[in-house]
Amino acid sequence: MENFSYHVPFYVVTGGVDLAGHSSELTSGQVGLFDRSTFSVATTSGSGTEFFFAQGNTGGKDWFGQPVTESHKSAFFYGKDVENMYLSLPHTIQNEEWVIGFNGAESSKSLTYEVGRPTIIKFYFHGQPAYRFFGGPKEYTVSYSPQEDCTEPCAGDDCPDAITDCLTHTQKLIDQINTHTELRKYGVVAKLVNDPFVAATPNMEKYCLDVCDNGDALALAAVQAQYPDKTITRIARSGSTSTYEFCQPIADAAPADFAQSGSVLAAVCDECPDGSTEVAAKDVYIIRRPLLPTSDLTSDAARDTYADTVGTAYSVATDADKIFLGQDGSIAVVQIKIAAGTVVTALAADTIQLTGTEAAQCIFAAPTAIAWTACGEGISSRRTLIIKALQRPDCDEDGDRLEDLESILAGVQGIDLETLTLVEGVGCADDYTVEQDSIDCLPEDCLTNNVTFTYDELPAFEGKAWEVVPEEVVADDTRRCGIRINAGYIDPKFGNCSFLPTDYYENEPVKFEVSLLQEDGSNCDAANWPSVQQTKIGRQARQSGEYIVREVLMKTAAYLKHVGQFSIDSRDREGFDMRLLDSVDRNTFYKLYYVTFKASYGRSFRKNEQEKFTAVFAFKEGDPNAAIFEASVLGVLTGKSGVGMHINE
Repeated sequence: MENFSYHVPFYVVTGGVDLAGHSSELTSGQVGLFDRSTFSVATTSGSGTEFFFAQGNTGGKDWFGQPVTESHKSAFFYGKDVENMYLSLPHTIQNEEWVIGFNGAESSKSLTYEVGRPTIIKFYFHGQPAYRFFGGPKEYTVSYSPQEDCTEPCAGDDCPDAITDCLTHTQKLIDQINTHTELRKYGVVAKLVNDPFVAATPNMEKYCLDVCDNGDALALAAVQAQYPDKTITRIARSGSTSTYEFCQPIADAAPADFAQSGSVLAAVCDECPDGSTEVAAKDVYIIRRPLLPTSDLTSDAARDTYADTVGTAYSVATDADKIFLGQDGSIAVVQIKIAAGTVVTALAADTIQLTGTEAAQCIFAAPTAIAWTACGEGISSRRTLIIKALQRPDCDEDGDRLEDLESILAGVQGIDLETLTLVEGVGCADDYTVEQDSIDCLPEDCLTNNVTFTYDELPAFEGKAWEVVPEEVVADDTRRCGIRINAGYIDPKFGNCSFLPTDYYENEPVKFEVSLLQEDGSNCDAANWPSVQQTKIGRQARQSGEYIVREVLMKTAAYLKHVGQFSIDSRDREGFDMRLLDSVDRNTFYKLYYVTFKASYGRSFRKNEQEKFTAVFAFKEGDPNAAIFEASVLGVLTGKSGVGMHINE
């Protein structure tokens, strides 16, 4: 009998694979296969028949507050009772993708437009994400109509014909999709597919920085503070390393090195980075000592001297670790810090209280330079804007408003003030143009062009707004146009201090369908309607760090003694010195090895009463220890059982 939804035990391998030695010698996070008769590592050439898995302890305290030092062992089993072994490979999430109109194939039909006739695209969302937010499926439509030229009345043969070039109107339709408020909730992004295709030239360069830090808001602020003119984002957190990124024009000079200063928790970085010094953990005590009639606390110097005297009595040498906190009537209160684990006994009439422990830290005495590296390219766009009919001061023939416009545009992102140009009028009013770069750094992929860019807003001036000057497009009646549409979003994730196993995390793709509405179209015209094709089918993510951390919490608690540290209450986890969550990198994916076996303790009874277990071993994707595990652990079991490993892709 086995409940396959409750695999036990579950090992996250962080310390490699033990290839020799005794199970008691396992280091933290290390796993191995051991011979029950000797408790030593099992080998292919060994004569052992009964085995067990074990992993070195991952820290924490038991219910009595004592450190957990035992390894985490599986049930004993005979090699011949191994029934199955397989590897499950991870999958990243793949959202659905649709192309409407020209999709690159010669057989596909382009989007076409007629003056005054709407082109309507329908979006239908269903599946778990739609039900989660709205309790059911949702439908939206986006409609675009090429405007008629109404400067003169239309009659007879003068009425407009069908539009021959689809480019400008497809771009406007894409803009409407990308700026649709409701569609943005689903992360809908539309791009242009056209023939002939002209790839945009990258004009932005991405820079990345890897830093061992605490991974919190203060760490991000420390990087941002050194580059006030850049927009810094943390794009990844792998173990103890944060990866920061920003984007700038290719023409700009490479950024100066980041100077890391301050401190980082030693537990975060495992080993202190170069340029830092480890300061050991310290226990913080409060000493309360009755004052003598001769005690002098009338000045800062006197109070500091008193704290120094108390601290020295407890063998505290560092002045900064002896602080006078205050006076409670006839009692002086002094704080001391002493090496963690040191037994401190109250002296004379003192009372002493342990208030906490300061974790070991890596201190950067002098800033350490860390270089940024180029890590990709991107696209931004440039547009021309015009503000019309600004009055000249006092209708001065030689007057202009250039200085006024420079003043209001100076703080707008992307504005190139050198392009501010006067378009002189014949009366007392002039027009002015200026060019502006978008604040994007977008990728170009799959033979598509970005159409929608993000620009900083320009302030109005004297009640007049800036207008975008349309780009000039040379008409091409052979052009074919389509729209590639993706959807998807990211759920927020919480750090280990606030993490709850019951938090929702999204692993399912956004499921949707796209169609073209032809309300007044004829069935006879269906052969000429634009093509609609689903080009990517949604695929659920598998074995992400978010999944692994929940498996660890729920399943490890079933066989470890110090289950209190896996409580959903973050304070309990802190009280039991929780370390297991830290063993999982929640920003990456894991390979999972499953080994199913029957426990040996049931062999004295009927065969069908043997309890069955499936041990799971999680290796971070790309960890070279996975190959060692296959050869040195699973290889032994294959030799003893004849069961080979198969792969679930």
